Amino acid sequence: MSAISRVDALKKTITYIFSGEVSGQSLTSIYPLGKGFFVAVPHLQVEGQSWIYLVTAKHVLKSNSKEYYRQVFCRANLRDWNPASDRVGVEFIQVSTSGTEGNLLWAVHSNPAVDIAIIQQYPRPDRYDFQTIPTAAFVTQEIIQRDGMQSSYVMLRELSLLLAVSSSLKLCIRIRYI
Repeated sequence: MSAISRVDALKKTITYIFSGEVSGQSLTSIYPLGKGFFVAVPHLQVEGQSWIYLVTAKHVLKSNSKEYYRQVFCRANLRDWNPASDRVGVEFIQVSTSGTEGNLLWAVHSNPAVDIAIIQQYPRPDRYDFQTIPTAAFVTQEIIQRDGMQSSYVMLRELSLLLAVSSSLKLCIRIRYI
């Protein structure tokens, strides 16, 4: 795979996250909040299948320092979009942040200093053009020791701990402890 095609594939793992209001079928007054990315975690019991998660910074989901938005919107590129057409090539996908009783639907770390949030939600692959980052692409203990990647170690550990938190949502995930 060429360097350009690797960069293009990596770009497809990223989504832009917005706040906004829904009026009928339209999203109005959109405001950019940040970015997220999609991760594929292998299913331990079904060969060849993965759990797909949307990961972002926890502060992206907050309307102020304490309250979360009720919903956010992820921008997704349409798979069948033709640049020569008059049609827009993106859509905004609603992602609920809190449930009907105000409970947070995203998994966040119990340590408030860890700024990460994760939810098992992703665009429909038949409609949207996106890719996932496989967990095999994460750094390993060997790479951390070899390259002295202390900050990557912390990030991987935080993601692993967060995935452990997600298991309370009855998801089947293997956690790699470092």
